[in-house]
Amino acid sequence: MPSLCEGLVHRLRSLFGRFATDSPPLRALGLEWCVRLRGGPHSAPRIGKICRDCGKGVGEYQTFCKTCGEQTSTERVPDLARLGRLAAQKPSARARRSATQRERALARYAWKPSDQPSWLTERFYMEKVQPVVSSISGSEIARALKVSRVYANLIRKGRLPHPRHWMKLSKMAQTD
Repeated sequence: MPSLCEGLVHRLRSLFGRFATDSPPLRALGLEWCVRLRGGPHSAPRIGKICRDCGKGVGEYQTFCKTCGEQTSTERVPDLARLGRLAAQKPSARARRSATQRERALARYAWKPSDQPSWLTERFYMEKVQPVVSSISGSEIARALKVSRVYANLIRKGRLPHPRHWMKLSKMAQTD
C-alpha cells in the first residue's frame, strides 16, 4: 500500500506531468519536498520561495510579493501603531523617558555661557563648524552629544543646536 506522500506524488504527476513541483497546488500545500524525496533529488527542479497569498516567486528573505506585501502592510499598520502606543505607555518605557528627560534637563541647567570660549560664537559655529558637521553621520553626532538621532539629524541638516553642544561639535569638526 503506497504512503500518503507517494499517493500525492503519483496523483500530482498524473495531473501536472513529471515536474509536479512547479504546480500551484503542490506549492500551496507545501509538498514540493515530497516530490523531491520520493522522486530523487534531481527529478524535479527546486523552486524558490513563493508569496504566501498569491504563489508568485519572491526573494529569499521575503514572505509576500510586492502587491500582496503592500496590501498586507496597509492592513497591519493600524494594529502595529496601536501596539506601539501601548508599549510606549508601559511603566518601564515611561521610566526610561523620565530618566532621559531628567538627565538632559540637568545638563541644560549645569551649562553656563561663561564656560564657553569667547571665540566660539554663533557666527563662528555657522561659518566654520556647521559646514563640516553636515558631513558627519547623524548617529555619530547623537552619540557624542547624547541626544536623539532625530535631533542629531536636524543639527546635521543645518539646525542651530543649543550653544552647550557647540564645543563638542567644534571638536568633532576639528575647527577649534
